[in-house]
Amino acid sequence: MAEEAKRRARYGGAMYIINIKKGLWDALEKYGCLDEIGENRVFQGEAVAIRAIYQKLDKSICAGCSKRIFKECQTEFGRSKSQPLGQP
Repeated sequence: MAEEAKRRARYGGAMYIINIKKGLWDALEKYGCLDEIGENRVFQGEAVAIRAIYQKLDKSICAGCSKRIFKECQTEFGRSKSQPLGQP
């Protein structure tokens, strides 16, 4: 996981993790993976993670995307014609 976090960072990205259990947290900490990933990129729930990550996205890229997968996208840019609010 640490290597993947480094690889993503080299390309300007980041690794985010959600819903990890204590045993996995302990292992990630023990082997230094949390240092590479960053504790601020570990979330206990999907909705919290999406809100936090969405704030970091390049909105000029989002504006050109027609998928509108997340409700944050739909709220900011409108939903696609075939898509009810909050639905992918």
